[in-house]
Amino acid sequence: DARRGDGPGDIYRFWFETGELKQLTDDPAMDGHPDFSPTGDRIVFTSMRSGNVDIWMMDASGQHPVRLTDHPDRDWHPRWEPTGDRILFSSSRDGAGDIWVVRSDGTNLTKLTSMPGLTDRAVWSPDGKRVLFEYDDDLWLVDSNGGKPTRLTDFPGREGNATWSPDGRTIAFVSDRT
Repeated sequence: DARRGDGPGDIYRFWFETGELKQLTDDPAMDGHPDFSPTGDRIVFTSMRSGNVDIWMMDASGQHPVRLTDHPDRDWHPRWEPTGDRILFSSSRDGAGDIWVVRSDGTNLTKLTSMPGLTDRAVWSPDGKRVLFEYDDDLWLVDSNGGKPTRLTDFPGREGNATWSPDGRTIAFVSDRT
């Protein structure tokens, strides 16, 4: 996603092979946080086009946008499950922010975390069995069907922006502990 000038953010697609850049959204409201489906045919994203921050989905060409969540509080940072069945996102619908999951057709909304304060930037493990997220300036892990979260880091400073290795055995993250 990117902002051009003073306008709201939009979603763009860039092809490395050809250098082509295509703007996929052009709405007066903000569109951002895009994530391709595992098959590459759909994109899930955050948008304010409904007047609220909700999760939307569209074709990879930018066509046929469909709203997946509809709640007066904010929903943001959507991420596809590796199987393409579910979408993970953060939401303030029950307070400061927790991690939620919804099926890719917008049904079966499930809350994964219930922690005081903001939980954010959740990412699926490559096998889809675990979810890594940020909470209280540290990294945490929870089963993808819910359960008690486990703290992975406990250092002075902030850890975040984590990603899994393709084999799911290690995690890379940013830290300001030094």
